[in-house]
Amino acid sequence: MNRIASITVVLQLPVPALSEIPPEVLQQIKSSTTNFGQRLIDQAAVPLTDPASVLKWEQELHALVPRECIDPVTGAMVTAAVKDPVVVMKANGLLELTPHARLQNSKQGVTINLLGGGKVTVKTPYFLRRASKRANGRRGKAGNGLYPALSVLGIHERLTPAYASVVTREVVKGSLDEAQTSLRLRGIERDRKAIQRVVRVVSKRALTYQKRLMRSGMTPEKPAWDLRGKRIGIFVDGGKVRTRKRKQGRRRRSGGKTFTADWKEPRVIVICELDEKGRKRRRGYVRYDATIAKADEVFARLASILRELGAHEAKAWVVGGDGAKWIWKERVSKLIEIVGYDPARVVEIVDFYHAVEYLSEFASHRSGWTDADRKNWVKRMKRRLRKGDVDSIIEEMTPMCQGRNAKKLSKVVRRFQKNKHRMQYAAFRKAKLPCGSGVVESAVRRIINLRLKGAGIFWREATAEGLLHLRARYLSGDWDHYMMQIFNPEQLWEGKVRNSAPGADCRAA
Repeated sequence: MNRIASITVVLQLPVPALSEIPPEVLQQIKSSTTNFGQRLIDQAAVPLTDPASVLKWEQELHALVPRECIDPVTGAMVTAAVKDPVVVMKANGLLELTPHARLQNSKQGVTINLLGGGKVTVKTPYFLRRASKRANGRRGKAGNGLYPALSVLGIHERLTPAYASVVTREVVKGSLDEAQTSLRLRGIERDRKAIQRVVRVVSKRALTYQKRLMRSGMTPEKPAWDLRGKRIGIFVDGGKVRTRKRKQGRRRRSGGKTFTADWKEPRVIVICELDEKGRKRRRGYVRYDATIAKADEVFARLASILRELGAHEAKAWVVGGDGAKWIWKERVSKLIEIVGYDPARVVEIVDFYHAVEYLSEFASHRSGWTDADRKNWVKRMKRRLRKGDVDSIIEEMTPMCQGRNAKKLSKVVRRFQKNKHRMQYAAFRKAKLPCGSGVVESAVRRIINLRLKGAGIFWREATAEGLLHLRARYLSGDWDHYMMQIFNPEQLWEGKVRNSAPGADCRAA
């Protein structure tokens, strides 16, 4: 068998490019390529004789490339970047926006985690962001340290943007064990606690960024998509997640902690572009979001997203959902007012299949009916509902609200009375508008059920909130764009945004 005797790595760069590269970086590039060439020789000396050897060889090689070749160069680039005059100038500008920033006399470097699983120690000025006097002699809150030069580069909590983004995305996609396995195949060996820490850092920045936009009433300077002049669908619905909250008091005899496991209702938002048939446009824009917050907070977030996307200049809005009170109780009208949209161009629709469920609920409460009677009545009412003849349905149901189930029956009738203008399904079909809310039902399944629900799975509310938001952004398809936004320094977040729509602060909702 022929063996590879040597591998020569030749570095060919244009002359102008070589002059622009810092000497220490160029030296590291040459050193890394030489070392990696030797490692390739060592790897090539291993014979491939069966599928197992081929699998192992290829996996080890792909894990070797970032750690042995790319990480050292990235480390050298970061070390050189913190001394770059442009970065230093931006860091000084950042300090001007940071109150009570005091330089610390520390000669110790900061260790940064890189995408390939390696680390690099960088020496750069360190500042504390608290008043000179401590209140009551206590230490300031955690996270008050600031490395301005690293912050300018998007390096927060000792994590490079790519490393933090990749690790968080793997956790958002699947379980923690699956993320750990996937990262290991890339050469990133991290235990569960280290991975969880990265996700906490990113989710905290993401939620803080989202709240900052909501409070300021501003939107990103360059949104990922623009919905101006387009017909859009806005859908909201709820799901279920099992939460975990520690009980006060002693532990069990076994040493375990006691906790409550209440069900919470996360709310899911879907904003999508509609085609000429009223369906979600294929390859068109879609934006998801999800939160455990209360209804007012959900609509405040929805208003912020709509302003970000320029929805105040959209051709038409179609607002859809089930008949839940938290959706329609004056919140849609306030949303329209806050975003500054024309109410005449908004159509509100209650999902047709939820309306049919209300009919089935009414029939189930009717005493004296057989199963066949209930089935035939629902079938007959369904035909009327499809024609949009809600008045005749209400007319027929009202005299039936008698007996021991009168309150339950009357409750269903009131739903139809309040949502009559949202159930004109014949007119909706004629106007090529969606009569169902399958888009958001599917989103609930993809965002919540496939990731946060399962046998024996419980979540702390703060963890679930961050994961819901990040998973929604991942499924929206603009993950990298969003990561670039949140990794900007916090002091520049509002400087990177623009006024987009008229109206008051969305929290006024």
